This record gives sequence, C-alpha cells and structure tokens, in this order.
Amino acid sequence: QLRRAPDASFDILLIDAFASDAIPVHLLTAEALAMYLGKLKDDGALIFHLSNRYLNLRKVMQGYRLPEGYALFYASKKGVEKPEPANQPMGYFSHSQVAVIARESALPAEITQSTRWQRLEQDELIPQWTDDFSNVLGVLRLGGVE
Repeated sequence: QLRRAPDASFDILLIDAFASDAIPVHLLTAEALAMYLGKLKDDGALIFHLSNRYLNLRKVMQGYRLPEGYALFYASKKGVEKPEPANQPMGYFSHSQVAVIARESALPAEITQSTRWQRLEQDELIPQWTDDFSNVLGVLRLGGVE
C-alpha cells in the first residue's frame, strides 16, 4: 500500500513491527528506507520503534547510508517503575528504543539538543541490510547484553 502512495505525501511514517522474536527484516533494508524517505514530505520524519527482547536493532540503523542532509537520532528509555517479577520469562524487555530519521534541518531542538536523544553516526563496520543481505545473528543480544 505504501508503494502505491504518492511521493512526498506523509508528514510522519512510524514503523513499529519489531517486538516479536521473528522480525520482518524486509522493513529494515536499504530499499525499504529509500521508499520510506521518498514518501515523506521534505520536513517529514521517519520513526522506528525498535524495542526488541532479542535483537539490538540500533546496530541496523547505524549501518544505513543516509542521503546527504539526513540525520539519525536514537533514544532509549530504560527501566521500569516497578521491579521486574522474579518469574519473568528470559529475555524480558523493559525499555523502549526509538530512532528518528529526517532531514537535519527539519528536526526539532527537542531532539537535536536533548540529552535523551543521541545522534547516531553511520558505522562503516556494520553492513547495511538490503533485500539481498541481512545478518540477524550480528545483532543478537547475548544474555541481554548489547
């Protein structure tokens, strides 16, 4: 459906499909990113809700080769208000992770100047996921450690 939408027609796209133990990898590829950015207005924002018990999807974001003028910011809200129950299943996840990609000039100061948000630079050592390549094992959380 998104492919059929007119280009430059969305203010915000929110991609939120990663909480399960089986993630839709095709939503994180370079080709998907190019489509998302093409559907955004010039001042639009692409938001990923990346919370996942088993995978560190922030690493996937750092593999993106963003177009000139775009920036990637990341925020993580760790912790829970109540202690975790002792009988919580292995891999219990208690914090939210969000990434925002937009033209840097369109990002509000609440993101670019906040201590909660950090700018993520591209990491040349992390391969960009594409329709022909992904590496889920490379972003696996081992024992809950990133």
